Amino acid sequence: MSEFNKAIKDCALECSLRRRNRRCYQQFGDSECIRCDMYIPNYVDADPRQVRLFMLQSDMEAERVMIPAENDRFIFVLGLLVVGILFGIIKYGDYLNEKQYQAALAQKTSQVPEAKVQHDPIASTIRSIKIRDMNNDGLKNCIDWAVLFYKNYPNEVCIMLNRNTSTGMNHLFNCVKVNGVWRAIEPQAYKMGYSSYYMRDVWDSRYDSSLNKDVTADYSKYARN
Repeated sequence: MSEFNKAIKDCALECSLRRRNRRCYQQFGDSECIRCDMYIPNYVDADPRQVRLFMLQSDMEAERVMIPAENDRFIFVLGLLVVGILFGIIKYGDYLNEKQYQAALAQKTSQVPEAKVQHDPIASTIRSIKIRDMNNDGLKNCIDWAVLFYKNYPNEVCIMLNRNTSTGMNHLFNCVKVNGVWRAIEPQAYKMGYSSYYMRDVWDSRYDSSLNKDVTADYSKYARN
């Protein structure tokens, strides 16, 4: 094929592609076509029937060129849609898991009956605590919980420290007398989602009672705040 014939063929194919892609809204041979650089009768002196046949062939070639590209676009769009659906399913699953977790936590936190709270000074004191920064260190942590429990508990109480390097515990809590026996309690137990406030139930093997140290003298001063 000569360079001229190849140029005419390329020009005709571009004409077909433009019309198929809706970049050109003219029918081939319209009065506007003569102004177009892709109108092949501007370059060849041929019988109109031959031009029509040549353009029909060009339109069929454009069809073969466009179908794979359209399929690729369809597959790409379908892939994006599938990815979007999967992402939505994952996010919705995360949302449901979070809702289930919050519901379970709320149920676990509310396992202490109100009647028991009213007759249990430990439980009622824990429930009454409105946490605030008692020692003015800019934090609201175990120090503040222990000091506030100490301040509000109506019976014998002390503030305890347990520092255990082997388990990473460095924690303030309280001890109270229960039936004449000192028992370690976690004032944050209900906030943490536990129905029992005893240190052993909350912290299990991480808590070694032999490392308890009475620090009431060091921290009780903050109860005056």
